[in-house]
Amino acid sequence: MTYIRGNVAEFDAWEQLGSQGWNWAALLPYFKKSESYTIPTASQLAAGATFESRYHGFDGPLHVGYIPNLENGSYAPLVIDTWEGLSVAHNPDLNSGSVRGFGMGPQTLDAKSNVRWDAARAYYHPVEHRPNLRILKGTVKRITWAGGRGKQETLAANGVEILTDEGKSSIVGAKREVVLSAGALRTPLVLEASGIGNPR
Repeated sequence: MTYIRGNVAEFDAWEQLGSQGWNWAALLPYFKKSESYTIPTASQLAAGATFESRYHGFDGPLHVGYIPNLENGSYAPLVIDTWEGLSVAHNPDLNSGSVRGFGMGPQTLDAKSNVRWDAARAYYHPVEHRPNLRILKGTVKRITWAGGRGKQETLAANGVEILTDEGKSSIVGAKREVVLSAGALRTPLVLEASGIGNPR
């Protein structure tokens, strides 16, 4: 999968909408901490891979790099020239907080072994045998809330309702916090089912 972060303005909007401390400058160190970036080889650079070290981390759990066979040196220069002819500038690093322009995006993969590096390889497999980790199989239906539903009251997530593989509904409570990380498509669906967003 291609690994490209969003624009600075998108992250800064979180803070402008009330999430104090959630902005590009505050999040960039964590993006870097999570990343194990593999610097492109000479042949990958010749094929159009570009990067700026200051936007990357090199010791994190998520491997990021370019596919080993990115070595066709004729493709990228032609595409860069074509886009620049259309007034779309070359972007030397699509992870810099600006995605405007053309660039060769890195992938979430271990570039040395050419193996896709997904969230399970990066975060789950290294800890799956910990005694304090329990995996519940099912589907999150909605977030549950502590507190009232009035306009003046602040709601706090206190758990989730899940549907088990057998189709049974169950509430799982949280002692500290609820972290929703269901991808670009499922996250809005869960939020809306929980009363956040479009009520229809």
